[in-house]
Order: sequence, then structure tokens, then C-alpha cells
Amino acid sequence: MKLFPAICIVLFLSFPLCVWSEDLESPAAEKISAVEETGSAREERKSPLKVVFSSSANGWDYARAVLETAGVNLAVHSFSSIVNQSSWANVSLETMKKNLTNPWRLWDDNTFFMNQMAHPYFGSLYFTSGRSNGLNFLASSILAAGGSFMWETFLEASTPSLPDFVTTTTAGMVTGEALYRLSMEASQISPVFLWLLSPMCGVTSILRGGRSTPAAGNIHSADIAFSGSMVTSAVSFPESPLSPSSSNKNSFGYTTKIVYGNPYAHNSKELFDQFFLRGDFYRGTNYEFSRLIIDGALYAFSIFDSYRPETTAALGFNYNYHRTSDINFSAGSLGLALRQRIVFDWGEISWDSQLNYIFLGVTDNYFVLSGDSRVSLSKKQPAYSFRTGPEAKIAFALKNDSLVSIGLEASAQFLFSYLNSAQDSRIDGWSAIQWAELSVERRIYAPFSIGIADSFYHKYDHHTQIPCTDQIVNFVRLYIKLHLKPQ
Repeated sequence: MKLFPAICIVLFLSFPLCVWSEDLESPAAEKISAVEETGSAREERKSPLKVVFSSSANGWDYARAVLETAGVNLAVHSFSSIVNQSSWANVSLETMKKNLTNPWRLWDDNTFFMNQMAHPYFGSLYFTSGRSNGLNFLASSILAAGGSFMWETFLEASTPSLPDFVTTTTAGMVTGEALYRLSMEASQISPVFLWLLSPMCGVTSILRGGRSTPAAGNIHSADIAFSGSMVTSAVSFPESPLSPSSSNKNSFGYTTKIVYGNPYAHNSKELFDQFFLRGDFYRGTNYEFSRLIIDGALYAFSIFDSYRPETTAALGFNYNYHRTSDINFSAGSLGLALRQRIVFDWGEISWDSQLNYIFLGVTDNYFVLSGDSRVSLSKKQPAYSFRTGPEAKIAFALKNDSLVSIGLEASAQFLFSYLNSAQDSRIDGWSAIQWAELSVERRIYAPFSIGIADSFYHKYDHHTQIPCTDQIVNFVRLYIKLHLKPQ
């Protein structure tokens, strides 16, 4: 089961995108075309209300979307009950009545993978049941919430969990919209890719006997880099007699980046019609690194009337997931973004800044994650805790195909524990997290580049009753990149 998200990421981030490895146009022609498209988009700018509420769905579409959502829940529950014979699937009228009348659990103790990856994925199935039937983003979001409520209340014997409901709904919205839009692009190649990226879109296409799809060609850029890497990790314990530890590991894998919609001088026609997606998956001896970052623009608009510099302000809605042997971290956030691109004869410079608030963050607890017996924690405490706080992100890129291109990405989070969110109160406190990646690459032949990247992760956890921890992970990789669709 743990390999399933990785397989999905490989499929929807790699094979379908080959359709966009078009014949390379001259950089100048591409930039002129982008400016013309930007001007056209500005003239057709829609008001926020039209963006939020516009819909072409009818009553049958809504009914079909609800039935598909219920069908997902019933199919998964039947498998869990009959095949896996899971105890939590032994539901009855009594369990349903109890879940409807008793208070929900404020916090949850399931595994990090189950809560932060499986729940978002199933939330995306509910969401795309709506989108594939013509429902807009808002209506599909309500459907995702309804699907999660049905599951938590009627199809689990255990007491419903509030974090599960929030994560399934919000992360399902973000991942669902990204999968839906990418599946529309990939369906132009083959219906097989439609099913791989978004199974509910495939189901809907059968029930509707074929359907119209949004116009393809909305991918702004896409590339995939295959890498060999060396990972160094270390942990120390400030103001504690505990001895530090460190290790070195090797791994191999890939990094994929997709930019959907032109992020510069962008005017929204629909909610979430522009987003950035990054997927990483690396494996090595006793080491795993997987990450999914989706930063979306709920609503965006261009600032300047002139086309240069191309500047966009956006209301951001994001979901980030990191799961490695050293790090467990996920965050659902809302915030503001400002991004700009300046085009020169020799290349371009672009930057992106975000200021977000993480409404539900999940961070690892070192002693539980590593099984460190030097601090004895309750067996009921999962290897993470729930936190909230501000987040800042920034990205900078300098592109020059004839020389080298430089990229810099960085983020910082300052998170506080939700009150009584931990099973063991000794891990309550605050966390300061910083991540940065510097990359340098050079185009070697047509759509191929080679490069080197260095990623640095630092996390400081302050606890009041157990030793504070200071974690560092450094990730150096050499890669060859295939530009599936250059900017």
C-alpha cells in the first residue's frame, strides 16, 4: 500500500507528459507568444464572483456525482470488511448512532502515511467525482466534505476524527483539482492515462457515454530529472547530555516539476486554474525519500497593465507532503503570493514569494520516529504531532540556455502545537523548520540538461519536559533533466 502513491506519482508525472515534448520553438517566439496570450487573458478577465460560482452542471450531473462518491466509500468499506476483515469496518446501527451523537475526537493517532497521504487521495476521489461531472470547484469541495463525513460517521466503527475530516477535505481539494486538470491533458493521448491519473474521471466517462473535456495545452512547463544522490543526516540535543548521531546514505530516483497555466500576468478564469506541482521519489539502502508539493492559485490577477514585467498576485491554497526516513512533515495552508518574470534578450529572471498560514501541520517527533529509547514516550503517541503557524516561501530562477541556469527555492515554518493534540503532553512545544535548495544546470543537447542540486533541511524542536532536538539533513544530487515542455 505504501508504494501506491509513489506508483501514481511516477505514472501521472512522467508518461503522460511526453505529449508536451513538442518541437522546440525559438526562445524569442515562445516569449512573444506568451505575451500575446497574456494580453488576451487580461482582456477577458472575469470577476471573482463569476470565477467562484460559474457552473454548467445540471441536476443529473449533481446526482451522478453524489452516487459516485457514495460508491467509492462503499467499495472501499466492502473490501476492508470482507477481504481484510478490519475491525474498524465492523459497523452497525449502534456505531452509526454513536458517531452521530457523540463528540468527535479532536486528534488522531493513525500512521502518518494513512492520515497525510491516503486520506488526501481518497478526498481527491470524492472531489473529482464532482469535477468530472461538470461541477465547479466550490461544489466539488462540498462533495469532498460530504464524502469524508459519510466515511467518518457511517463506515467506521471508531469515533470520527476531526483532523481526518479536515485533511481529507482540504488536501483532497488541492490534489483532486491538480489530478483532474492533468488527467484532462493526458486524456488527449489515451483514455488509459485518464484512468491512471483520475479513476473517477474514467468512471464518469463510462456513465456519461463520453464527455467533453477542457481544452488541452494548459501545461506551461514540465520536466523530469533522474538523479543519484548522497544524503547526510545528523541530530543533536542542545542543553542535554545525550550524544549526537549522524549517518550517510546513497539513493537514486527522480524529481518532476510541472507548472500548469502561465503563472505570470495570470488572470483566473476558474478557481485553481494555475498551480505548481513537484514530486520527488528516491530509494536507497535503508532509505526512502518521497515528497509531493502542490502550490495552487485559488484566484489570481495581473497587476500591471503593461506586459513587462509580467506580475501576478494570487490567493494561494497549498498542500505539501514530505515523508522520508529522516522527516515526516505535511502542511495544508492558505496565503498570498506575488510572482514576476522579466524577459531579456539573453534569457529571463523570475521570482515567486508566498506568505501563508498553516492551518493544519503535522511534524515528526524525533524520539518516536527513530525509535530512540533514551526518552521513553507513551506507546499511544504516534510519530508526529499536530501544529499550526506561519510559513514563508520564496523561489528565484535565472535562465540562460547558452550558459547556465540557476535556481533557488527556500521555505520556513514556525509552528506551535495545538493544545492537547499530543497523546503524550511532553512533546508539546514549538518547531522551527527551514528548507532550501540551490541548483545549477546547463543545457547540453536539445531538451536535455545536466546539473547539480544541494538541498538543506533544518528542524529545531523545543520541548519543555524532554530534550530539545536539532535535526539536519543535507541532500546532494547529480541529475540529468529532460525538458518535456520547456518554457
